[in-house]
Amino acid sequence: MPSFEKSPPDVVARFDELVGLVPDAVRRPMFGYPALFMNGNLFFSLFHASAVLRMSEADREDFAADHPLHIFEPMAGRKMKEYVVLPPDLFASPDVQPWLERSAAYARTIPPKPPRGTKR
Repeated sequence: MPSFEKSPPDVVARFDELVGLVPDAVRRPMFGYPALFMNGNLFFSLFHASAVLRMSEADREDFAADHPLHIFEPMAGRKMKEYVVLPPDLFASPDVQPWLERSAAYARTIPPKPPRGTKR
């Protein structure tokens, strides 16, 4: 597995502030980065110094109307089409809250993943 740089402490602190907005989410690391899951599905995480949200197609369209739309690409050529990289100024702002709530709401609609070690 490739090595990844850790998220800066201030970015992790901001992530920690936002975690409380989604009390039914489960926090666990994903590739060593803080991440939130709903029913086993990732919907909010850090990657390097960036914050990433999973969004429905409609939410991505709404997001793109007001913000630059950067689809998350953890490795070159490996875009994750439902995941959007948040602009740093939005991540630091109270304006991120509705987007986090929309992402959590979308994650609640995704079928739960079976526990690890369980075959589908």
